[in-house]
Amino acid sequence: MGPPTDFPPEDFKTIFSNKKDQDGEILPEFNDFTKRVLQYWKESGNEYLDWKSTLRHQNDKLGYESTKFLEYFLNPNTDDGLRLDRLRLIFMTSRIRGRLREEYERDFVRKSRELLDNLEKDGTLPLSWLIEEWTQQSVGITRTTDSLTKALINKQYPARCIAWAQLSHARRMRLGVGQEHLQDRLKKNRNRHEITKISEVERLLFSAKSLLGVEEKVDEFFCFMPSENFEIYLEIQSMLTQSRRGDQSKVVGVAKDIISKLENLQKKGNKHPFEWPEHLLWYAHFALIRAASATNDSVMFNEATGNMRSLEEKIERPGYKDYFEHQQRGERLKLPKPPTDDDIMKWPDDAKLYHCLKKWAKFVNAKEDETTVERLVLSNSAYLDESREKIMGMNNIDGSLKLGIFPLIHAIAGGRASRKQLDRRAYQKFVIGPRLSGEDRI
Repeated sequence: MGPPTDFPPEDFKTIFSNKKDQDGEILPEFNDFTKRVLQYWKESGNEYLDWKSTLRHQNDKLGYESTKFLEYFLNPNTDDGLRLDRLRLIFMTSRIRGRLREEYERDFVRKSRELLDNLEKDGTLPLSWLIEEWTQQSVGITRTTDSLTKALINKQYPARCIAWAQLSHARRMRLGVGQEHLQDRLKKNRNRHEITKISEVERLLFSAKSLLGVEEKVDEFFCFMPSENFEIYLEIQSMLTQSRRGDQSKVVGVAKDIISKLENLQKKGNKHPFEWPEHLLWYAHFALIRAASATNDSVMFNEATGNMRSLEEKIERPGYKDYFEHQQRGERLKLPKPPTDDDIMKWPDDAKLYHCLKKWAKFVNAKEDETTVERLVLSNSAYLDESREKIMGMNNIDGSLKLGIFPLIHAIAGGRASRKQLDRRAYQKFVIGPRLSGEDRI
């Protein structure tokens, strides 16, 4: 089906560059790239729709049509073999899906019959199936299957191609956790739904790890990094998933190990046109900053922030430097800096709560003599006055609360407090997960 795509690996530089100017307008080079991608999808879509003649579903909610389209789109041909050029285009498309959607929905109401009819007429309908599926994987919980993964399996693509599809699927699922754009119907029981999403992410990562154990070589650069290095991308995704779980001590160890591996890879040289080691290094530093913010570790916070700044300063390509300093920092680095004031009572309330919570968790989980531990916990007069009257008074602030401060902290430390009780765990906004013991989560 069709000629080779005109989207070489160098185009990943356009995707991972700052896309707006100082006035917030889309940069011409990115706008041209978007239109070029959209035009190719229109031509491919028209060819498929002419061949298909009759669609089973115009609004493809279950992924049936999108799977059939991708099987057609990626069908190996006798001349070139596997369509890794088109697989590369799919991964590029997934990274700019928001901009593409803006383009093809410009003049129509989203999901209206008029939109679907017009998308079918101009050939964009198959692309819209993919973008809608990717969007639902992020904002919902029902799209646990993936059309691309199924199509690659059905067409017997190499294991590393399938593994990368699963890693991309896992990333989209994880990105929807803790975000405001989660579907409204899921927000009522958000914690339960997000645990479901994270569990699905972990299943996908486990499957991808198994596939990466298969000895197969894929020469062409069909994504933004060489396939021989996919294992370290798997580690990155696992690290960020652990961060969502709140396993910050594990995250720190994994992040430091990843940084060491990536720095060693940098010394060996990069065969790919895109500067992918710097991209992954940035996220490893980001994970350390997030862990430091969550655990009030000002020393690690300053060190990780400094290392991230140093990395950004070493990046030579201007658009890539701007991508991190403006686009990524603006979207992701909205984390509170750990307080450093000696007077703990001047700390923000969330920092006070976390500090108190950590002490109480040690008390709850301690194996030492309770009297010794209790004396240790009560020694911090900034929070707990040794006066029994004051302690009992805090247990029920105004006589109307059924749950006082101490029992609530005890419940949080033991992992039994709900998100509602803790005001959605404001001290770690990005954390969800199962009810672990206090020390594990803290």
